[in-house]
Amino acid sequence: MSNPIITASDILYQDKHIIAVKKPAGLMVEPDKHGHPNAVEQVLALLPRPPKKMKGGLGVFYRLDRPVSGILIFALKNSALKDLNKQVESRTIKKIYRAEVEGIIESDSGVWNWSLDRSDDGKRAIVSELGKKSETRWRVIERSFNSTILEIQIITGRFHQIRAHAAKAGYPIVGDEIYGSNVCKTHGIRLHAYSYSFDHPADHKRMILIADNFNF
Repeated sequence: MSNPIITASDILYQDKHIIAVKKPAGLMVEPDKHGHPNAVEQVLALLPRPPKKMKGGLGVFYRLDRPVSGILIFALKNSALKDLNKQVESRTIKKIYRAEVEGIIESDSGVWNWSLDRSDDGKRAIVSELGKKSETRWRVIERSFNSTILEIQIITGRFHQIRAHAAKAGYPIVGDEIYGSNVCKTHGIRLHAYSYSFDHPADHKRMILIADNFNF
């Protein structure tokens, strides 16, 4: 199977301050020492010219796990990056995910709020009383024979938060084998960054971007 790639058709929004794209599952966000395909280099290749004075080429203020698909926004100016980082710190950004989890959740909505820490090897999130407070709100969109589709809002943004909380609740995300899923997916898992609501870093008008392609 070919490597996932971001093309011009995946651009959701672009101006001189920011660019928003749909990241496919299986694609890393930033370059690594092994030279794997990544979103930063692919988005830079779509621009007519690289942003000036931006370390790393693009301003990264949040990330999506490699097996997760959905909205990814980059700053094209240092001033935009600074403003967006402030919004992250003040928690004024609203991120909505969609996920398919194994099993049937009977309740229509709920909150997962287990504290999370990292495993000793740093590769997984684990529930721990010594960890950081974490809050994940969810509601059921659809139930099928053996799975449930959820709409999820994360109030905090911990490492692997949704994945670890879903697994702890007994409903691992489909394809997420490291958190107990019994289903194998080639490139990704059934977790999608569906919408992103934030203030534009230049004029501070509220924006809502949607990546309505919840399929793999």
